[in-house]
Order: sequence, then C-alpha cells, then structure tokens
Amino acid sequence: VPDEDGTYTCTVTTSYWNSNTSAEVTKPAVVDVILTYVKASTTTLIASTISTNVTKEDAVTLTCIVEGFPAPISDPTLTKDDTTDIPLSCITGTNTKTCTKVFDHVQYSDSGTYKCEGSNTIDGVEKKTNDSLTLTVSGDVEASLTLDPDQTEFYKADSVTFTCKAEGSPLPTKLTFKNTEKNIKSYNSGDDTDSEITTGDYYIYYSHTIDPLELSNTSTYTCIGENNNGVIKTRNATKDIIVVSNVTVTLTISDSTPTKGSDIVITCEATGGRKPHFVKLSKDETSLIINTESDSFCVDKQDDDYTLVCKYNVTNIGYSDNGEYLCTAMNNALNDEEKIATTELQEINVSKEVIVSLNPSSETEVEYGSTYILSCTVEGGTAPHKVTLAKPDGGGTLTWTRIGDDSTLSCTGDNEVTCTYELTKNSWSDDGSFTCTGYNYLPTDDTTEIENNAAVNIVVVKDVDIALTKDYSTDEIYFGTGFAITCVAEGGRQPYYLEFNHTLPDSDTPTQLALYDSENSATPDTVTVVDHTLTYIHNISSSVYENNGEYKCAAKNYATSNTVKNSTKSLDVIVVKSVSITPPNDLNIDYGDELSITFQVEGGRSPQLVTLSTSVHSNIINWRSANEDNSCTGTNVLTCSVVITAADVDYSYDGEYDIGAENRAAGNTIKTDNQSFQVTVYRDVSSTISVTPSTDDTITYDVDTSITCNVEGGQKPYRVDLVTPNTGNLTWLKDASSSSNLTCTGEHVLQCEFTFTSDYNSDGDYTCKGYNRVRNSTEKTKETTISLTSVRPTEVTINGHSSISVLANGSFSINCTIVGKPLISKANVSWTYANDTHSID
Repeated sequence: VPDEDGTYTCTVTTSYWNSNTSAEVTKPAVVDVILTYVKASTTTLIASTISTNVTKEDAVTLTCIVEGFPAPISDPTLTKDDTTDIPLSCITGTNTKTCTKVFDHVQYSDSGTYKCEGSNTIDGVEKKTNDSLTLTVSGDVEASLTLDPDQTEFYKADSVTFTCKAEGSPLPTKLTFKNTEKNIKSYNSGDDTDSEITTGDYYIYYSHTIDPLELSNTSTYTCIGENNNGVIKTRNATKDIIVVSNVTVTLTISDSTPTKGSDIVITCEATGGRKPHFVKLSKDETSLIINTESDSFCVDKQDDDYTLVCKYNVTNIGYSDNGEYLCTAMNNALNDEEKIATTELQEINVSKEVIVSLNPSSETEVEYGSTYILSCTVEGGTAPHKVTLAKPDGGGTLTWTRIGDDSTLSCTGDNEVTCTYELTKNSWSDDGSFTCTGYNYLPTDDTTEIENNAAVNIVVVKDVDIALTKDYSTDEIYFGTGFAITCVAEGGRQPYYLEFNHTLPDSDTPTQLALYDSENSATPDTVTVVDHTLTYIHNISSSVYENNGEYKCAAKNYATSNTVKNSTKSLDVIVVKSVSITPPNDLNIDYGDELSITFQVEGGRSPQLVTLSTSVHSNIINWRSANEDNSCTGTNVLTCSVVITAADVDYSYDGEYDIGAENRAAGNTIKTDNQSFQVTVYRDVSSTISVTPSTDDTITYDVDTSITCNVEGGQKPYRVDLVTPNTGNLTWLKDASSSSNLTCTGEHVLQCEFTFTSDYNSDGDYTCKGYNRVRNSTEKTKETTISLTSVRPTEVTINGHSSISVLANGSFSINCTIVGKPLISKANVSWTYANDTHSID
C-alpha cells in the first residue's frame, strides 16, 4: 500500500569461536532496499443522478475521477459517442484529478455514451485507463402547431401552411392533425412509411398547406402527438383561424310590374365571412326593414353558415309601393373592419287605373285658428265608388261611398267625384299631409277594386310664442331650495331655435344654459321636441347665490311665407337667506406689529351693513352697501378686511372684537347677525422703578418716601414683586389682588406704590420684578433694581440744655452730641472761659 514506501534495512549478525585467540567473534552484514509504491491510473465516470436514464430539463452532473501513483499530470478527457470533446472543470488532489461536466437543463441531444480517459506515467511509460457510461434523456411527448403566416385571420383565397410537430424521447409514435370537422392527417409509426411525415432523432412533423382558403376553412385546428415513456402520453396544441371575405348582396323582386292589390316578394341575399350582421331594404332612400329590428326578416341559408336570406312580403300592393328599392348589407371582415355592400336600384311600377287630384295641389300655408276648404277630385274609367280623406298623423279618415248613407265626407259626381272638407278654426291637428284616395273597378271586372291617391301638405302657421314659468309662486326662493324654470316655445312651422340664458345681477354678460338650433345640428337631449313645441326645463336641485338674476328664453320659427319670427320672455330669480357672519379665528400679534383682520359675511339679498368695533375702538369697519367703501367686497358673500398699521397697534387693540351685519332676506325683512372674536396683543414684560422724593438716589432721614414700580406687558402682567431692604418681599397677584401686600393699578401697564418713612434701615437695593405670559403660555419676567442711600443733616446738642448751673469750687462735665449721615468724620468742640478760648478737634 502507499504507506509502505521507504528504505528497508536488513542486518544479519553471525558469531563464531576463534580458536587462535580462544575468543568468540561477532560480525554483522547489512543490506538496504528502497521500495517505491507505484500503481497504474484508474478512471471512474459517474453521474449525479441515481440512474443514467434522466428526464428532459433535469440537472445532471458527470464526474470523472482519475487516481494513480505517481499522480496523474494532465487533466482527463471526456468524449461523447467517441466524436465530441466535452470541456471539463477539474480539481487536482494529492494523487487524483476530479473533473465535472454540469448539464443544468439536459436535452434530448445530450443522450449518448460518454467516455472519460485518464493516465499517469510509471518508469517513463504512460499508463492510460478509461471508464464510460451511457446517458439516456427521455421525456413525455410535446406537441406544437405553427402557422405561416403567423396570424389568425385570413382573407378568402389567401393561403396558410400548418406545421404539426411532436417531440419526445422515446421518439413519438403517433401524430394527428385535424380540425373540428375531420382528421386531416393520422400517422402511426407501426404503419407503412408516410412520405409526408418528416422524422428526426426525437421529433416527427407534418406540414399542410391550404391554398386557396375558403370560408369553410374557419375552424379550430389541433396537433396531437403520442409517445411511450414507460407510460403512453398524449399532448396537443391548437390554433384557431378565421377566413373572412367582404360582404356581397343581391336583390330579387318576384314581379317588378305588379297589378295593384297583388302580392310580391322582395329578397335580399347577403353573403360574407364573418356572416353579415346587418341587412336593410330601402325604398326611395327610406329604410323599410332592418334585420336587427325584425326577427322575421332574415334567416340563415340552409347548409350555408355565411349567408342570410331576407324576404320582405308586400301584400295588396298599391301605388304607394311604387319606387326604387335597394338592399344594403354589412359584415365585419379582416381585423373586424366593417364592410358595406349595396345592390343596384330596382324599380316597382304598379299599373294605374284611377286618377286622384287635390286642391290645393301643392303645399299650402293656413293661419292657425282660421278656416280653409280642401277639395279632392277622383276620376276613373268606371265611376269611383269610394273616396277617403286621411288626416295628418293618424288624425282619422273621412269616407264617402256611392252606396249607403253613412258617409262622413261630402262628395258629388259620377265619373268625376268632387269632395270638400272644411278646416274650421284649424289647429295643429290639421298640420301635415292630407291624403285623398279614390277607388274604382276594372271595366271588365267589377270585383277587382283599383285605387289611387293624392296628397297635399297643409302647413298651419303661427308666430312663435313663449311661455316662461317657474314652479314657485313668489319672486323669492330660499337658499338651498330646489326650483325649476320651464320654457315652452310654440309655433307653426315647428320652432327650430331655442336659447335659454342666465344673467347675474350687475352683469351684462349672459351665460348660455341651453341652445337648440336644428339648422346647425345643435339638438341636445335637454330640449324636448314635440309637434310644434320646444320645451326646456332648467332644474336647480339646491339654489345658491349664483342662481340670482334674470333668466331669458328666446325662440325662432318660420311662420307665414317662411318668414323668421322671434319671441323672448324673461323672469327674475331672487335667492334669499338671512345674513350670517363667519368670524376669523382668534388672532395673536406682537405689540407694534401690523394687525390684519379678514372675515366673511353672507346673505341673500346681499348684506347692506357690516360693522367691526371694540370697547375702545368703534367703527373700525362701518361698511354700507350704498357707500363707496372697499372694506368689504363681493355680492352675496362679502369678504371684509382691515389693516391696523404697526405704528398704531398698542394695548388698546387687545380684547374682544364685535362684528355686526344685516340684510333684507325673505319678504324684504331685515335680518341681523352678531359674532365676536379675540385679539391678543403680546409683549414681553418690562419694569421700571423710581423713588419720591429723591436726589441722586438718596433719601432724607425721617421723611415720607414713595417707591413706584411700573410693570408693562401683553398679555397683562399677572404678578409684581417688590424686594425692599427694610420690609422684605412685597407681592401683587392679578388673580389674588385682595390678598396681595402690594397695591397696583392698571391692566397692561401696572403702577405699584410702596410708601414708608425713611430711616437708617432704608439703605439698600429696591428691586421691581414683573411677570407675564406670551405665546404658548411662555412665562416672561423683567426686574429693575435701584440702590438708595439715606442722608441726615448734622445736628449738635450740648447736654441737651442751653445752660447749666454749678456750685462754686465744684466740678462739671459738658456732653457734646453730634448726629448726622453719612457718618461724622470730623468734629470741633470749642469753649471760652475767663476770656480764654479753647478748642478740641
């Protein structure tokens, strides 16, 4: 084993008797042998997976280990199927080389036999060894279906190629390509070879081209693959295609020259992909029927998913059915683009047997409320046996019959029948088309009735007139109350123009609230159009001041001789509300700063008086609507402001401010409101101190003396301390002034007095200290000190008497007392005795 490398020493010792010397002789023999462990290289190739059969997309690592003594010098090599060299990542150990190849996502193409070969050199001879393994990548079948070109919608007659592909390991054995109707290709590897199937190592595919495309090729196409990876697996992929074409339409009339009273069928047949969704039959450019409005008009053509057959039955055809007919159809073609197709015009002519004429024969104007006579003449080869006069817009029909006495129309004549109808005090019901219809029989057939008609349009004319009303009875509406103003314009011809405007008080510019002008395509839904009238209702859910003012409605129509006529009406709206004041929040300013005050006053009618004052300053604002005063601006909502300059702001502006306002509200009754707010003038406390009488900070002994302590501040000082040398601390408290031992008067400026009779104890410091609180209740203090010294003029007394008496030859003493302050620094006593003067200093 490798650990037995090294030098081995063999020592042999022999002993023998030397008879010559009569002694034993010992001799050793030594041999060294050097052993070197050698071993030809061994190579091992292993996979990280339990089995070398792996699934597509698995992570697999191949590890090649080469071991030998001596150690391998060069990295081993890895080949696939003896052809492809695979790069390795190698780590060198003591007697090993360990190299790896990592497959993060193994693919079918990675299947194969991998051989790892390594070597070492022994006695100059390279010893090679190798190891191999076979990696098999398998996977369930996967199916894909692609289109060329790659799109989902195609025009009819375009071409498209489908590629149906199945991939897997083992190789898929079945491939099916089909649509919703049938199998297009079925392949099974067990069947005969199919030249249309292309086979690779791991895939099979089939390509199918449709050229040209038909509408019927619209379908869902499916590609299905199958393989057996231990278990039979099937996968599929689908594609939807839509084959489209522009719509086409045909028009067929069963009889274009029918006899009056017969039945005909008009057929529109529309084809397209996508199937037409709109088919319309028109007569003389007027729509007769549309498939979206009539379920019975169109049906699907049998065995055809792209054609609509639309039949319009005309029964008892008459002269009114004469005209030019047209079919129009629409469908959504490529990319849902809408396509339209129309047919050529085809005419229907009904044979005429009876002739009808009207007098007047053309459109005629009749004044609203007047009387007019309309006559109808019916002429026929056989005498007309019936005449009808139909009034406009379903207003009823008058009938004359030759036989019978129940006629409602007055007619006379044989072959030429003349009928008259008197429009008495005509109204809007007489506006429109009057149709006279005459009936007779064919000369050879008295059972086949023939008819004809004529029509004339009677236009009832009247100058447009406006009714403008509101839904409340007074001129005033309370603020916040809803109201409605209705403008109805009536006239003949139908009014074509209505405008509704609002103008605010003191404004010359109206705001347009509604405009209907059919001549300029302005037809809003807010204006209701009913025969001969236009109606606009202006609804206000909750009135505000901006609803004050004049509301005006103007309208136009074409009256007699198509002359434009105008009408205008207006009314006023007054929004009323009792005056109310929104005062400012309480204000805090510093002494000597500018004071700016702004507040709002609201009312309807507009406020007419606003005042602002305090107990000290009256008429800071005295605004009246009649004066030219810009203290307050606005109409119903006034913004009032005033600025007190910094130079004027002092303590007199500290305190409560009162706002007063008035207006005339409902019923013109005067309403008032009063509100107040607070202004606080801040100033740090200050203090001064003075003494009376005093000269150069001196006071005279035994004299009544007054100390004055002045303290000023905003907010008002709440405490004053006076510290004296003779009486200690004196204190005044604002909230306990009755129990204070210092008397103070004033509010922002306090004057505190302390009176005493001076003596020698009056000497010392007198300190005045004031307290107040400013913004955020911050306490401020200020103290001022004055030092006072008492003085006393010098006074001299001798024994307290002006003379003394003594006994002869006796003794006596004289006491001279000198009093004064400052302290006596010098004194002189002198006396005269027996005309001899003496003195002592």
